[in-house]
Amino acid sequence: MTVETQCNRAQYIGNGLTTEFPVPFPVLRPEHLKLFLWADDHQTEVTGGYTVLGAGTSAVRVRLDKAPAAGSTLTILRRVPFIQPMALSNSGPFNPTTLEGSADNLAMQIQQLAEENERAIVFPEGLPGERPNYGLLAALGAEAAQARELARAEADRAQEAAAYAVGEAVETLRAAGQAAEKARDEAQDAAGRAADEAHAAAGAAHTAAEAAHTAAEAVRDELADLAANKLDAAVYEAEAPLRIKAKVCFASHHPVNDAQVTILEAYNIAAVTRRGTGRYTITFLEPLENANYCVAGMGSAANGRWLEYDSPATLSTSIPYYQQRNKTVNGFDIAGTAGQGFGDNVFTPATFIVV
Repeated sequence: MTVETQCNRAQYIGNGLTTEFPVPFPVLRPEHLKLFLWADDHQTEVTGGYTVLGAGTSAVRVRLDKAPAAGSTLTILRRVPFIQPMALSNSGPFNPTTLEGSADNLAMQIQQLAEENERAIVFPEGLPGERPNYGLLAALGAEAAQARELARAEADRAQEAAAYAVGEAVETLRAAGQAAEKARDEAQDAAGRAADEAHAAAGAAHTAAEAAHTAAEAVRDELADLAANKLDAAVYEAEAPLRIKAKVCFASHHPVNDAQVTILEAYNIAAVTRRGTGRYTITFLEPLENANYCVAGMGSAANGRWLEYDSPATLSTSIPYYQQRNKTVNGFDIAGTAGQGFGDNVFTPATFIVV
């Protein structure tokens, strides 16, 4: 074996499905691999529940019993012991494989130290003095912590001041509202007295009343439109679960010698694939949010036989069977019956809707 790569570390982003990951660097023994999971800003070492395959070959891979959660980070790291296991005897036989293995182990130890050094805090080469001033660093860290506490205290005081200002503003608005109501009442009284005292101004008052009525109607219409829009939005949201998520109408040419399928009409459908006699896979164009959907359909074969989900059970010519095992967010399997087995003649054509 040779060590032709400087890499001794690989990382993968979990998707909740993948359980096998390639190792892009040589590994002498399975116990030389360490696994770590990073999720929710926390690292956990994986000490079990996985298998190292192909150690000592050029196709090393790790197979986990459980797929890493979506969004988590899986780190695969090679850690070899810092030992030199090769023993050479005087005037003994020369075995190139043994010497090469020792050299490989030494190269892996060097790569291990280099990887750890890359993750360490390293001082500049030109730092004055014989060694770093750790006391100064500790003092700087203490000052930084104190500054952080002071900033946090200032933020708390600012938040309290903002809350007090908001309270004052609310009280001011409440007082202004009360003053406005008082002024309105006084204005109404004055208007009444003015109307009694100046009956001659009735024409002007009537004109003002018509203007006020027109404004009130405009406000009423605006409020009615606003209420109607909100009602339409609420109805749209309430009906969301009832809207069709996908639809397909397709025909299978019978007898099928070349597995040809014609899609006559489709919505959110990427493909219809024939997997065998009377068996088809329908794939969505856009994946659904979850697999909690319902599929309904009917074929137009002359014999009027049922269409049903793909199931290994014995098929009936009068009762449909539904199998949810193959429903996913990406699509589902469908099969049609003809007599006592699957048949393509019930797909000439057939229509299915997903809700």
